[in-house]
Amino acid sequence: MEGSEQKKTESSASAQGSAAQEAKSASEEKASEAAQELVQELAELAGRFVNVARVAWHSEQRKQMEVDLRRGIDTLGKSLEEGFQKVAASDEAKGLQSKAEDVGEKVASSKVLADLTNALKTGLAAVSEQLDKIAKEMEEKSATRSTGQTVEGGAKEGDDVKDIPIDKV
Repeated sequence: MEGSEQKKTESSASAQGSAAQEAKSASEEKASEAAQELVQELAELAGRFVNVARVAWHSEQRKQMEVDLRRGIDTLGKSLEEGFQKVAASDEAKGLQSKAEDVGEKVASSKVLADLTNALKTGLAAVSEQLDKIAKEMEEKSATRSTGQTVEGGAKEGDDVKDIPIDKV
């Protein structure tokens, strides 16, 4: 009798295992179907959105709005141009322009401008030299890495070499 009870237990466990697998398979299938439906719905939504955008772009309202905006911008540009011409033609504007030119000439001929130009030139030359040094160092490091030359201590350049400070007692 023991053998038959054991077989019943094994067959019951086997049935439960296959039922669990079927339930798992069914839930995976439902999830896959749901994902597929979601993708289809998103594709339909994208298609509808493109269609709405196409209809809106070709609509008479959009075309009229474009014409109105163009007219408004043209009118604004013409008004600004007329205003600038009136200001430029005024005696005050001509006087300010003359004064600005005088100040520009004084600054150009002053010692301050010459000193500033020389200092700027010197600073730029120093920056250029430093950049040149950095470029050369980088080229040298790149060349030693590609040839596999050794560095201090006999290790190769590509090796992960670290200096560890040792306190002498």
